[in-house]
Parts: sequence; C-alpha cells; structure tokens
Amino acid sequence: MNVLKVLKNYAINNPEETLVCLMAAMIPFMLNVGNVSIILALAYALYLIFIKKIKLKQYHNFAFYFPLVYFLIIIISALTSKNVDYGIKVINKNQLFILIAFALFTFRYTQYSIKRVLIFFALSTTCATLILIVNGCINLVAGKDSQTLFFHDFTSLYDQHPVYFALYIALSIFILIQYPIKLKKESILKNRLLMFSLLFILFCGLILTASKAVIFIFFIIVSYQILQLIKKNNQKIIVLGFIGILIMLAANIPTIKNRFVEGIHFDFEGFKPTDNIAEAYVFNLDSKEQISDLELRYIFLNMGLFHVTNDHKLLFGYGVGDVQNYLDYYYMYYGLAPNWYEGYNVHNQYLQLLVSVGGVVLLFFISYLIFSFYAAIKSGNKLYLLFLIMVTFAFFFESYFERNKGIVFFIFMNTLFLIDFFKYENRNIRY
Repeated sequence: MNVLKVLKNYAINNPEETLVCLMAAMIPFMLNVGNVSIILALAYALYLIFIKKIKLKQYHNFAFYFPLVYFLIIIISALTSKNVDYGIKVINKNQLFILIAFALFTFRYTQYSIKRVLIFFALSTTCATLILIVNGCINLVAGKDSQTLFFHDFTSLYDQHPVYFALYIALSIFILIQYPIKLKKESILKNRLLMFSLLFILFCGLILTASKAVIFIFFIIVSYQILQLIKKNNQKIIVLGFIGILIMLAANIPTIKNRFVEGIHFDFEGFKPTDNIAEAYVFNLDSKEQISDLELRYIFLNMGLFHVTNDHKLLFGYGVGDVQNYLDYYYMYYGLAPNWYEGYNVHNQYLQLLVSVGGVVLLFFISYLIFSFYAAIKSGNKLYLLFLIMVTFAFFFESYFERNKGIVFFIFMNTLFLIDFFKYENRNIRY
C-alpha cells in the first residue's frame, strides 16, 4: 500500500512525466491500450492550454513543424485522391504524428527525465516480452507446434507484427546497457543479476520475433555499444566472444536459420519492369512460391521506381487514397496477384513515401532524419544515435508508417529525443 501511495503522490505532483512515462510504457501492448494513454496525455495537454493558459512558444520548433506539415500533406493527398474513403482511413491513422508530437511539446518545458521515461519503456517492454514467452510456452505444453513461439504467432497476443516488436526490444536492450552505468548507486538496476535477467528475457524475445533486418542491425549496434562502454581490451575480447556464441546459438535454431537462409536467398533473373504489357514478365505459381523476402523487396523496389516515374507521379505520388489500387494493379500486371500480394505495401518506408506522396515529401522526410542525426551527434547522445541507425536501416525493409504501432514508436521516440536535444542546446546557450 505504501508503494501505491508513493506512486499516487508522484503522479499527482508530476502529471506531465507520469503521462509521458505511461505513453512510453504502453507502446509494446495492444493498440487500444496504447491509444488510451495518448488520449489521457492529450486531454491534460488541452487542460494546460485552455485552463492553465500556458504559453504556446514551445511549438515553434522544426521538430514540431515536421509532423504538423506531414499530417497536412496526408490530408491534402487523401482528399485529392479518387478513393477518398480509403484516404480518410489513412488520415485517421496518420493523425498520431501530430497528436503525439503535440502532447510531448506541450510538456516540453516541464522537468521530466528522459532517462526515466526510456527506462519505463524498457521495463515495460521486458514485462510484455516475458508475457509473450510464457504464453508461447503454455501453447507448447498444450500441444501446439513449436512454430507458435516464433514470428507472427509470437506477438499475436498483442495483435502486433513482430518486426515492430523487434524494434521495441532492440531499443530496450540499448537503453538497459547504456543508462544503468550512469545511474545513481542506490538504483535497483545496479543489481547485476537483475540486469542480466532483464537482458536475457529481451534477447530471447528478439530471437523469437525472427525479424531478420532488426536482428542483423541489432548485433552490429549492440557490439559497438558494448565495446564503447568497456575500457579494458581483455574484457572486450571476452564480450565479443560471448556475443559470437549468442549469434551461433541463435543461428542454429531451425526457424531462425531457415528464415535467414531462405529470406536472404537472392538468385533472381528475368524480372524487368515495363510499360508494355505484352513484354511484361509474368510470375507463375512455381516462381511465386520460390520468391525470397529479399527478392520480393527487389521486385517491389524496381516495380515501384519504374512505374511511379513512368506514370509521371514522381513529384507527388499516386495519393495516399489511391496508391494501393495502383500497386494492386501492377501486382496483377506481373502475375503477383490475385491471391498473393494484393493489399501489400512495398515493404520499404522510403519507397512507400515516394509512391504515396512523392519525391518532394520523401526529401522532406529525409531532411527530418538528417536533422535528427545532427541533433544526436551534436548533443553527444549515443543512445539517440543508435536508435536512428537502427530505424533508418529498418526503413529499407518495412513500411513502418503503414501501421499504427510503427507511427507511434517512431514519432514518440524521435520527438522525445529531439526535445531533449533542444534542452541540451538551451543549457549550452545559458551557460
């Protein structure tokens, strides 16, 4: 009861930090749970604006202008599409860009700790991962196939795609490695056994997501991160050896091995986009069954770039309401539909932006990413830099903004880091 009383008093005395921590902690869970935390934060933000009459200068910032302008572009693109009904659905999903940024920037000048927020996120992700592992083990005991422990089945309890959950886990591991070293000695996180247990749960969860791109970039980043934190060469060798053993153990899990071997297989010839339907390469049943994940992304990339250029949509795209109809048409064009890839996005966030809203918006988005890298490097925030490297790499293999959770994770974390950067800049100016 004393713990609950302390938490209650803390929440009352620090409502902004409590709400930001709640938003972070709910990211790994179900969509409706996460949306409730966002609604609560928005409600309090509006309370501060209309009841407390706070000044609005905190919104005058590029990090807020980007989601605002991006959302306005989505609205314009949706309403000028032929399929306005589908465009409205895209608007509803993308409003998270501005709603989350609005809430965070409303709390911008409050004294909440970004470390505390990120640790809440990491601990919540660990808890969510443990629940998924236990759920998978229960399924095994109930007689289900071992495949239910991996990929889509692993995260189905939260109705989430595993590639999103893999990002949560990877960032959580980066957080728990980076921040406890700098925390006060009385922190419970100094307990090495506890830290090892948390990291072990997260590592197991990452392997079970079986997300190739995230696992690949994760091992590169985490190796660099650990080596940067360890000073002695002999300890570096031991850690590198341990990481190597983990990689080998993970690689020998049949499901993981098959996903990597089959997924990165690339022996593809013959496909070349064309505007002459008589010359179009048409995939038959056998060739479609043999397409690997890497080959599929190659096909989508070539197809998307060729047709968006050939259809004179390079500047402004097909429109968010119409882009899926165009993609489905070209899937049919090359024999990739029906009953195969219709309804699929292009599995590349940069290409998805190009075909949806055009090269102008893609350049705008890239400028936002460049500014984010600048902020991470200038402030010396290594964790922010690791986050950016991970997500910008992952964007080449998935269209993360096509789902609610992808939008929430990226815009929440990136806005949070950018707000911390501007606090850093203000400290430098003041002193």
